[in-house]
Amino acid sequence: MVISRFTAGSAAIPIIFIEKSGEPKQMEREVSIFYRAHDPIDKDHLGPWIAHRLTEAGVACDRAHGMAIAGIGDRTQDIIQYADEVFSRGQGSGQADDGVLEEALRSLLRKEHERYLRTWENLTSNQRIGLRAIASGVKNLYAHGSGLPIPPSSLHRVVEALHSRRILTDGVGDEEVDDPFFREWILRYAMPDSVPHELLQEDQRKE
Repeated sequence: MVISRFTAGSAAIPIIFIEKSGEPKQMEREVSIFYRAHDPIDKDHLGPWIAHRLTEAGVACDRAHGMAIAGIGDRTQDIIQYADEVFSRGQGSGQADDGVLEEALRSLLRKEHERYLRTWENLTSNQRIGLRAIASGVKNLYAHGSGLPIPPSSLHRVVEALHSRRILTDGVGDEEVDDPFFREWILRYAMPDSVPHELLQEDQRKE
């Protein structure tokens, strides 16, 4: 296994880029120790830093794509997992462009497909509808006339059940899927027509 450690300026943040040729369990232990100690990291710092370090490691990455990597989720461990896959996928071309980022994301989703599918299949129909809406960024989830095919009272129970299964993040504010890669899996592979188009956030409608 080839490991390169990098440090994010004054933040002293190690990142591990790996040529996967052995000892994955050792790598996972090192990463988990780091994230418990340092999560979260400001994305305005992390995105440009990832771009710089990828470029320095031989995969040219501009600031926009570094920010796109950092934008995958809120947990540093997920961002670095994505950055590591981008590094792996970008070594052939020597750059991290839109195609490489998409290839890296698809690779991560393939690796977790069976686990995500089992989780999805163990949800009730209403839980699937609610989770798909949350993954899509629906606002005013409990509003009457929201367009979702379940009443607000049932939706509250759905959200409680999803929280109990640790599928949603804890805390206040809008409901969010805890695992950003599961969120992307849902958007790509699960119930694509379950959320009324007009309920999606403005930026998603423009995509």
